[in-house]
Amino acid sequence: EWAKTLQLLEEMQVEELEPDIISFNSTIAGCEWEMALVLLEDATQRDLEGTIITYGSAITAYGKAERWQQALQLLHEVQDGRLRGNLVTCSACVSACEKAGRWQLALELLKAAQEESLHPDVILLSAAVSACEKGAEWQQALALLALAPTLSLRANVTTYNAAISACEKCEQWPHALELLACLHSAQLRADVISVSSAISACGRGEQWQRAMALMSSFKERAGQLNDVAFNAGISAAEKSGRWKLALSLLADSLCTLAAPTVISCGATISSCEKGDQWQWAAHFLRELPRHQVQANAITYNAAINACEKGEQAVSNTRSAT
Repeated sequence: EWAKTLQLLEEMQVEELEPDIISFNSTIAGCEWEMALVLLEDATQRDLEGTIITYGSAITAYGKAERWQQALQLLHEVQDGRLRGNLVTCSACVSACEKAGRWQLALELLKAAQEESLHPDVILLSAAVSACEKGAEWQQALALLALAPTLSLRANVTTYNAAISACEKCEQWPHALELLACLHSAQLRADVISVSSAISACGRGEQWQRAMALMSSFKERAGQLNDVAFNAGISAAEKSGRWKLALSLLADSLCTLAAPTVISCGATISSCEKGDQWQWAAHFLRELPRHQVQANAITYNAAINACEKGEQAVSNTRSAT
């Protein structure tokens, strides 16, 4: 879509119609970061005075491209000029830091927003929590979530999901389950990301029973599971050494989904490897093309390790006889 917008801007110039800053704002908002920078410079050369919307759009473009340094530079230009940064520019910068895993900078920007009386909204708070999640800083994520009431904010599902995911990455399954319960208490509806992150957290903590209970509960509420939930559940079974359970879940996924994912298949093969079931591991590896699944290095390695164990077991049996 941004190409069409850019084409319209070019057509204006062909027709000798002078584009104004509003025209540039609309185009920059949908552009890739390289083109956004070009357009910003073009507007400056035309002596068009950029608005906060201009800079906000450019910062957003940088954020999507994980160009956090350039995003911060533009924010500083706004602050050094006559324009005053607003929540849009600040949130866009925090989002850029979040995508790049620069959680410290995200927290600094949030603090600066408070000091400048910008009154952070839930979008800004969620972006900061997500930055902590990317940086595997679960305590910081929980601290930010707890900050919401003091900012007169009501955390939404996105905020909770980022905090649950932070706990999952750091193997903090009790906190992940507590946050899931808090989400329900706040009368928010958990989505597949909420539940899948909690399932994965239980899997990392080898709490496979809790993971299966979450899958069952979500299935009753949602009607059926999707690939994200199955991936989390099978991975939980694999990490707990429950190869039969992994096989059962994969079979369920084949009945529910159009095709299994390489993550589910890889976790199943890995569970077979851990359970010394090399025949099953080899079988599933051969079956992947039939299900239109492209094996990756992890999948091959798990199958190879399983077959090596099987070969060693056969060799040991022959030696004993």
